[in-house]
Amino acid sequence: GSDIYALHSSTLLPFSLPSPLDTIMLWLFSAASGIFAILLIVRWYLKGKNWDGRTSARGKTVIVTGSNSGIGRALAEELQMRGADRVILACRSAQRAEDARKEMIQRGAEPDRVSIELVDLMSFGSVINFCDRIKEEYGTIDVLVCNAGVLHAEGVTENGHEKLLQANYLGHFLMVESLRSRVNLKRVVFVSSLMHKQCKTEDLTVEVGCSALSTAQYERAKLAEVSYAKHLATQGMESYSCNPGVVHTNILAGTWMVIFETYLSPLLGFIMKNPLEGAQTALMLSLAPADKLIPGAYYSDCRIDATHPLLKDAAKIKRLHEQSVALVKDFL
Repeated sequence: GSDIYALHSSTLLPFSLPSPLDTIMLWLFSAASGIFAILLIVRWYLKGKNWDGRTSARGKTVIVTGSNSGIGRALAEELQMRGADRVILACRSAQRAEDARKEMIQRGAEPDRVSIELVDLMSFGSVINFCDRIKEEYGTIDVLVCNAGVLHAEGVTENGHEKLLQANYLGHFLMVESLRSRVNLKRVVFVSSLMHKQCKTEDLTVEVGCSALSTAQYERAKLAEVSYAKHLATQGMESYSCNPGVVHTNILAGTWMVIFETYLSPLLGFIMKNPLEGAQTALMLSLAPADKLIPGAYYSDCRIDATHPLLKDAAKIKRLHEQSVALVKDFL
């Protein structure tokens, strides 16, 4: 038969070879254990570093764009929990903003310290109206976090610009320039992306194709944000940009990559950063003392990081700023 013998304490004991099913189950268990270990390593790597600062936000008035969900909402809630006098949720959708505010209040936020101001970055008129309302209500904005953005948007806005460029960059550019002339704007933080390093050109006048399979427009818009932070620093403003990392949010909506979100959401939720983890670097840049930060610098995982080689050229940064001014000049 299949019995063989093993020597054990001078006694021959019979035992059977594992059945094919037992062998398969053993291999499956080993494979599953290996995959789980790999996922844990990936999770550890992608999680990055949390900011260990305990700096209070007390006394500060902060605007966070795109704060009805994702990173922006997590950041707004954390700033409120740290005692900010006023956190302004700058959002396009009134209903989503109100839902976010209600949930923040249910989680302990003080109602009179969280307010909503509607703004649509794809409309320069909306941005100007927003800035006018801020001027009427506030003399000082301690921190403006330019977080709102989309990964994919085809077509042009009512102002004639690529939707993606305006939603991610030009709308914020106009907001910053307009607020600077209306209130005491102390600090600006741009939530950019690691993808800015893949950008092929910083020239805003070059037409970049847009399709569900291309991120070229997004890359250029995020490069422009990093460049603008550098430019503002040369003008004496506290300005910084950051890469939030690989975060599990709804930004994939409208792209071909949403298929991963649809079918792999539990897995992605496990290995990717959650919104609060993704907000850590922006939180640091919002609250850390200026003497602890590098003016105009780009940060990842709460550490300074290298930017695109194009941005080592001051002339390119200057030209990009001049192009930006030209694109919004009718509203300045």
